[in-house]
Amino acid sequence: MNKRNYINRSTLFWLLLFTPLIATADGQGDVSAIAEKQTGQTPPTLSELIYDSSEHFTDINSANLNGLLERIGDSRLVLLGEATHGSAEFYDMRARITRELIEKKGFNIIAVEADWPDATSINFYIRGTNNKPEFKDKPFSGFPSWMWANHSVIEFTHWLKDYNHRFNSTEGTERFKRSVGFYGIDIYNMYGSIDAVLNYLQDIDPKEADVARWRYGCLKPWAAEPSLYSHVMQLGRYHHCGYEVHAVLQDLRKKRDLYSQTNKQTDEQRYFNAEQNAKLVTNGELYFRTLYYDNNNIRNQRDENMFGTLQAILNYHGQS
Repeated sequence: MNKRNYINRSTLFWLLLFTPLIATADGQGDVSAIAEKQTGQTPPTLSELIYDSSEHFTDINSANLNGLLERIGDSRLVLLGEATHGSAEFYDMRARITRELIEKKGFNIIAVEADWPDATSINFYIRGTNNKPEFKDKPFSGFPSWMWANHSVIEFTHWLKDYNHRFNSTEGTERFKRSVGFYGIDIYNMYGSIDAVLNYLQDIDPKEADVARWRYGCLKPWAAEPSLYSHVMQLGRYHHCGYEVHAVLQDLRKKRDLYSQTNKQTDEQRYFNAEQNAKLVTNGELYFRTLYYDNNNIRNQRDENMFGTLQAILNYHGQS
């Protein structure tokens, strides 16, 4: 299989990995004393153990990644994260590793902890033939903008554009298969997804766009602050919008064949983008509705949205 995938999400893994070490820190003195008495040697500290177990390099661009690539082997999914959000060093090394995975192992899907409509702007730019980005709305302008609207991501985006440029002369379907795609799997930009669905329907089915606009209208009062939606639901003064937004997704799926029949490759891409945005609105409505009264389940809802979106991307690329 010549397609590979990379998911930019392992922060939770890092936290779980180090929790046992942190949890035993309080008793480290007693354990060290016992070990020293038994062996006659002072045991290594936690920082020394981490240092001895890590691979060292002095420069990101010249770091030898052959050992890492060998350990990755034929893995279908590779998870890359960072110990802190927004640190340039982590972002630059993550980009370097991703470039190696693309060039040496044929990975061609990047899925990041960012919102679908924002990442779609990047995806269209790096896969298109225009040299200059034409964004209707500035991507990553909402929370958490600092995670993606930074110099490290911009530089990596330019690299992806240059890499995909080699496929511009191939046919549309073949170019799509061979070029690298950039997708967001997070849930926060629900209103950006609403606009994307309405714009798509307005272009392809104006009557259906009017229906969807009415159904999404119940969410519009909280566009500036989606978290307020959960608050008014707790007050019991409004009926939630779950049925209405899910109906938009259902109607969209019923007309998939109709919407994808003209220019098959192009229309299928446009439909896939619209469907994912409609699904995100459905999941986002539930997420924001239960934000303040179902804390035990709220993280699961976000993670399930990410996992479901990843599955949809893999299925779309024929890797189910």
